Amino acid sequence: MRSFITLAAALLAASLLSHSVTAEESAALPLAPTAAKAKVQLDAVVAYGAAPFTSPIEWTIIRPVSQQNPEEQILLTQTSVAPTFDMAPGRYIVRATHDAMTVSQDLIVPEGTSKHTINFNAGNITLSMIPYTGGGMIASNILWEVYEYRKGGLTDDAKIASAMAPSHHFMLAAGAYVVRASYNGTTADLVIPLDPGRTYKYTINLYAGTVGLSAVSEGGGSVGEGVVYEIYKAALDSATGQRPLIGTYNGDTNNVLLREGSYLLIARGNGLQGEIPFVVSAGENAKIKVTLKPTLASSTSTSG
Repeated sequence: MRSFITLAAALLAASLLSHSVTAEESAALPLAPTAAKAKVQLDAVVAYGAAPFTSPIEWTIIRPVSQQNPEEQILLTQTSVAPTFDMAPGRYIVRATHDAMTVSQDLIVPEGTSKHTINFNAGNITLSMIPYTGGGMIASNILWEVYEYRKGGLTDDAKIASAMAPSHHFMLAAGAYVVRASYNGTTADLVIPLDPGRTYKYTINLYAGTVGLSAVSEGGGSVGEGVVYEIYKAALDSATGQRPLIGTYNGDTNNVLLREGSYLLIARGNGLQGEIPFVVSAGENAKIKVTLKPTLASSTSTSG
């Protein structure tokens, strides 16, 4: 009888130990079970009411931070238009990237089949440039920089996108922006309000003309090689009290593109120097010839 009681007690203790171990293992399981019991289809729109994207999007599924997961875990990444994933029911984060724009949203996956649409709440702008009214589109590379519109002006921390191309398309979150276009040493800024779901096409007019640069000696002869031309704005900068430098060019140069306005050309080389003011009119070509004279230093050296 005693041996039977001892055996029964041992069996009961083993059963309780087994139950305790099972409870500890269950508590350590991840928040979402690993067995797939649901399907979720993803797609995206630029704004509410718009048709879904038909171009590929980079999708990232993330397991969020929880007591069981101290850090976010990337579960999968896929580039496609509208993927369907087999997943366990639970809470996730879905991250969608299209062009240079990324949107993250919570994703609640129920049992069965469901669909989730990412709303980028964005608009589209396409940018191109002409040198002057009636001129053809500029076909060489332009630096396009997009900044958030701020009262303090353009700062590096406000820049959100850039591209180097003759023309470019940006998808941007709804808001207000400043686009800076830089071409051949000339820049133009454009303030753009952007509503969700809208598409705008902007053609920036530089209102520019072209100038050719050359230099002669006092007698009208050649000054040789090695002449350097500097073009400045004619007006002094109110902050520095100096003329802003537009560009520096080596040797006789043709087709320098400048926005219409007043400028000062300074040329130096071979102990000679000269300057001449000039005006640029949009759509016009001008030839600027500056006469170089011996500098004070070279005159003193020659007389000695």
